[in-house]
Amino acid sequence: MLPGDGNFTVIRLTPAARVVGRVLFADGKPKPGAFVCQPTNEGFLFVEADGEGRFEWEGLPLGTAIQLSAPGENPPINNPTVPSAGAIRDDPEAALNSALKTFLGVNDPFLNGEGAGFNASTFDEKQVQLNFDGETREVVFRMRSVGRIAGTVLN
Repeated sequence: MLPGDGNFTVIRLTPAARVVGRVLFADGKPKPGAFVCQPTNEGFLFVEADGEGRFEWEGLPLGTAIQLSAPGENPPINNPTVPSAGAIRDDPEAALNSALKTFLGVNDPFLNGEGAGFNASTFDEKQVQLNFDGETREVVFRMRSVGRIAGTVLN
């Protein structure tokens, strides 16, 4: 384009919606830093709640039911961070080791076995369906209290 020229452009944005809400303990107090998870074929997508248990998940697809859950214990997370340029300059050997561990999956809890022990004792789950572009749905997760079941089995 040259100065003074005009042009016509069409920009199509993908329709999307969002879910906002809170994660609370069983007693109603906010659960700071809680993860809200969405299962996928490759694992989980997640967002982290703030210090007051509030979260916001944007860019969610329309027209299908979305399963969301908030485990009481935070799930094991693979951290695939790459060393910064400063870290490489300061200690190239450590940076290379870190990069190789990430590449080989040494720190991935789903590959090294650490994730096998994850079993959330308290959780809450919700299913939402987002129907129109720009829709915002509010969801409140309340952790279930941990209890004990006892009894006698009779034949």
